Amino acid sequence: VRIAYELAGVGERIVAWILDALTVYFLWLGLVWLADEFMDPSPDRFWMRFVLYRVLPLFMLLGYFLLLETYRNGQTLGKQLLGLRVVRLDGREPAFADFFLRSLFLLADCLFSGGLLAVFLISSTEKRQRLGDLAAHTVVIRMRRQLRFRLEDILKIESTKTHRPLFPQAARLDEEVVLLIHRTLRRFRTNPNEAHRRAVRLLAEKIQSRLEIENPCLPAADFLERILLDYVVLTR
Repeated sequence: VRIAYELAGVGERIVAWILDALTVYFLWLGLVWLADEFMDPSPDRFWMRFVLYRVLPLFMLLGYFLLLETYRNGQTLGKQLLGLRVVRLDGREPAFADFFLRSLFLLADCLFSGGLLAVFLISSTEKRQRLGDLAAHTVVIRMRRQLRFRLEDILKIESTKTHRPLFPQAARLDEEVVLLIHRTLRRFRTNPNEAHRRAVRLLAEKIQSRLEIENPCLPAADFLERILLDYVVLTR
């Protein structure tokens, strides 16, 4: 059973972009200060100043995203602080060419359009992709779970005051797997089609194998609900 990551939202990506842009801005200010200290202010230095104040910031910004995402596993400093990461849609590790495309398309996505194009595409596309993501076949995912909402959902499933655990092995599950079980069950209960029914069945088989539970004598959905309740009781 493949655990699906959550796609990053528009707000998170905007905040990450602002943090990254500020990082580049302060680095550029440092270079400007050094250059002003040592550069001759005579008129024949016009082109030097043009490069320093016009060309250098652009190359620093594009280079910042390209190098950090390439060598820091799809994360800039802003993405790391927000718990975001760039991944490929096909599950393979993004290559340098993928990050190069994402960086190059920042010109259209963010700089030439004032960020409006990126915001529009992330808000309207199915996988929340800007032009750079569409060109590179990448998405930005959320690495950290929004636990304050989901754990409350789990605790509301049923009162556990008198619940006696049927599967004590449930305590061995990690939190991400428990949240996956809850989401899968919620989708199945909301829309019990064949695809969701199959997902529940496959997930139940996976959990039985991981916890070494043989023949639980429960339907797949009921088994997963029982695992959730046992986990809450045993870990509270």
